Amino acid sequence: FPRPIPLLVGTEQLQYAARDAGYPRVNLMEPPVDTDADQPGSGGAAEFRARYAPARLPLAVMVCRLVPDLKRESLLSACTVAGELAAAGTPVQLVIVGDGPVRAELAARAAAVNERAGRPLVVLAGELADPRPAYDAADVVLGMGGSALRAMAFGKPLIVVGERGFSELLTPETGPMFLRDGWYGLGPGSLGAGVTGIRLAATRLLGDPALRAELGRYGRELVLTRFSLRAAAETQEEEYRHAVANSVPRRRLAGDATRSAAGLLRYKVRRKIDRWRGTAAVDDANAQPLIAANRAAEAGQVTT
Repeated sequence: FPRPIPLLVGTEQLQYAARDAGYPRVNLMEPPVDTDADQPGSGGAAEFRARYAPARLPLAVMVCRLVPDLKRESLLSACTVAGELAAAGTPVQLVIVGDGPVRAELAARAAAVNERAGRPLVVLAGELADPRPAYDAADVVLGMGGSALRAMAFGKPLIVVGERGFSELLTPETGPMFLRDGWYGLGPGSLGAGVTGIRLAATRLLGDPALRAELGRYGRELVLTRFSLRAAAETQEEEYRHAVANSVPRRRLAGDATRSAAGLLRYKVRRKIDRWRGTAAVDDANAQPLIAANRAAEAGQVTT
């Protein structure tokens, strides 16, 4: 059926997919970040370190919900890496901010790592109403989605994590991939690959303060350019102006609304059935199939 209503999507990949699906106008409005509230030196870093990382070691931080979908794998991998780095003589402490259903499993992994190290390498800070001090205190941030963007706003070097062993350091070379696919990734399929990738990226960052500063500046500038509230407001205003200039007849709007409502109802029914079965995902990652398809296409190009 015709799709006259403009769409706003959050990644370039979703924009391409919507256009391919027949939507005539698809604009890009990436998840906005308050770059005034989230900026280097915004306050609370010293207090955060004093409470959660008093040993004054280089500090890696993760801020996220402790949930099975999307997050569990990278959380457990980060704990393992903290232990491996300490055993190899690389000083580091990992503080995880957040709460959720996998906290007990994560606490057990952290306790095992800390026992082997003989000191609190991994600290679970729990949920914080205002996590900005955690970002500001960090030397390195591991994250995905909105947490990754906030880390960039604070000028912190970023290791983007995902599922199936995905981890990748944000650099000028990898930035275009994340702008296309979103701040998340799918790896080759093994948890061990994620541990290896995080360890390599963390080792590189922790051993090079100049690189941390350089990549932190790159991330901050990228957020200011692409993800600021001003950029989002300008895009939204452009869409409003287009809607006013290209008003749709009420009869067509009614038809579109009916089709949209039917689609939403089907989605809700499927979600309820999945919850009854215990197969419903807690987090919605609508870009996952697109990322997987893109990775497969890239692999095919490499191998042919």
